[in-house]
Formats: sequence, C-alpha cells, structure tokens
Amino acid sequence: MIKLQNEGDIITIRARAREFTQLIGFSLNDQYRIDLCILELAHNVLLYAGEGTISLEIIHKGTTPGLQITCRDHGPGIVDCQQALIDGWSTRSSLGLGLPSIQRLTDDFRLNSSDGKGTTVVIQKWLEHKSN
Repeated sequence: MIKLQNEGDIITIRARAREFTQLIGFSLNDQYRIDLCILELAHNVLLYAGEGTISLEIIHKGTTPGLQITCRDHGPGIVDCQQALIDGWSTRSSLGLGLPSIQRLTDDFRLNSSDGKGTTVVIQKWLEHKSN
C-alpha cells in the first residue's frame, strides 16, 4: 500500500505499477492503459479527498495473471455512484478521463462510495494470451 498525499507520490505509484505490469508481461498498450487509470484515480484522490492510498497486487484467475489496483480515500464520497459512471457527468475530472473511462479500460471495475464516508475503487486488468 502506498500513501497518496501529494503529486510526488503519484510518480512512486506509477513506477511501482510499471514494474508489476512488466513482470506480469502486459503489452505496452495495456501498460499505458493501466498507467492512465492509476493517474486518473490518484488525481481524483488528491482533488476530492486530499489524501488516500493505492495498493497494487498481482492476482491470478486460474493460470492467468492480472493486476488488481485498490484506491481508497476518506473524502466526501460520491452521492450517486450510478450517475458518476455516466460519461460527461463530471466536468471537474482532473484529466478528463473520469470513472467511466477507467471502467472501459479495465476488465473488472468496482466502485463503493457513500456521501461523507469516502470512496473505494477496485480495478483489475487480466493478461490476454495471444493464440498463434
């Protein structure tokens, strides 16, 4: 788990994620997608909550490896999670990606938030095996 309190922490998280994605064997495109998701999640934490944590974990589904990223904060939370997953809902998104784009860029996406109690986002990306 890496504490996220300032912009410098984002560099640390992204470097660690790059190590994990290379170890797992993700394509450069998937590494970029994961990096974008981490960047957006981290900026959202700093913008809306001020601080939080991001955890990276190598996971497996049978013999298929993947990466799970868990982002938590204790900020104001999201009043309507369904609304937050609609494209164009938030014009305050720090990078313009927003949660809907993170959901599209990953294989599994879970959002848990309640007004005044913080937000947890768990995303998973699985290694795709190419057949010859």
